[in-house]
Amino acid sequence: MKKQPQPEPETQVGVPVVERAAAVCLRCGWQWFPRVEHPARCPHCSSALWDTPRAQRLPGKPPPTRKGKARGASFDSESATRAINKRHAQNAQKPVDSDETS
Repeated sequence: MKKQPQPEPETQVGVPVVERAAAVCLRCGWQWFPRVEHPARCPHCSSALWDTPRAQRLPGKPPPTRKGKARGASFDSESATRAINKRHAQNAQKPVDSDETS
């Protein structure tokens, strides 16, 4: 028994068939079919540099340090308590106007 050839899928008349290449984000690895030829951002991570590979660090060079706390960092209760106590001490040192105490 010979296999019969599969019929080609029917296409609508007047609608051109457009083949688009898949885009791949070099930052997060997301793959998608863009609506435009060169999208401005990755739809997953919103990186504008989705088509630029990350720079490689030189061996022996330490990673860059961030100033301040990174997003999602845990709350430091000791420093918060110190800041609150400092504010209370500053407020206690301010003179009180006699007009305000009624």
